[in-house]
Amino acid sequence: MNLWVLRNRYFFLFVVTFVFVSYAALRSARFGGPESLIGFGCIPDQVCFAGLNTSALPPNAPVFPTGGYDGQFYYYVAAWLYGDFEITSLDEIDTVRRPARTIVVDSLGFRLPRIGFPLLTGWLYWFGPVALALGMPALLLLSHLIASWVLFSMRRRAGWLFGLNPVSLLSFGLNLAEPVALSLGVLSVTSLLARSSDRTNPVGQRFCGPRMRLLCGLVFSLLAILSKETLFLVGMAIGMGFLVSWFRSLRMQQSGLGPKD
Repeated sequence: MNLWVLRNRYFFLFVVTFVFVSYAALRSARFGGPESLIGFGCIPDQVCFAGLNTSALPPNAPVFPTGGYDGQFYYYVAAWLYGDFEITSLDEIDTVRRPARTIVVDSLGFRLPRIGFPLLTGWLYWFGPVALALGMPALLLLSHLIASWVLFSMRRRAGWLFGLNPVSLLSFGLNLAEPVALSLGVLSVTSLLARSSDRTNPVGQRFCGPRMRLLCGLVFSLLAILSKETLFLVGMAIGMGFLVSWFRSLRMQQSGLGPKD
């Protein structure tokens, strides 16, 4: 069987885009519109984050009666970063006098360290709540497509595995930071470990170039960690890789097998 079509990058990007957009369309149709991807929630007579943050929500945004999903907190933090809001946590509402335009989240200590995704998307709030609600999933998809294309350009199987991985797909439907964090992690690794002779690496050769790949890799790593703290493990793995490479190079020089000054 001729599988040449699986090696075509346009077909690859089309399939990944089709799967993600179809999933988003199904969730939107079921739950009341594209803004439902954010996962606004309100438990009647209990915790109602959608009610506490009404001034930041899009008009007529779908609200889940089950409390919503974590994706709403990325939206709230993004609106706070770029909007005219103050921010507080749920346990401080009764102890601190709350101004009219205040964003309320469940825990500042838990939400603010994950500021990377809101930092990258919050500027959309300048164009209104609807722009932010639609733009956050769009950025998740865009970042995923870029990282998938980078991997596909280097190793087609890796591109397919990453492009259709269920973690990014399900997180995309819930407006979670995993897709952008994983994508930034991929870009970080491909930047830092790029070789000047590797013509298949679009990050090292086209986007950043041989001279800027270290800076690009560090910026991507920082944004990945700020988006999801578990991506710190990627940084540790890269650091260990550099140490192993350095020790190997040192041993080769000492044994007379490597280049000498």
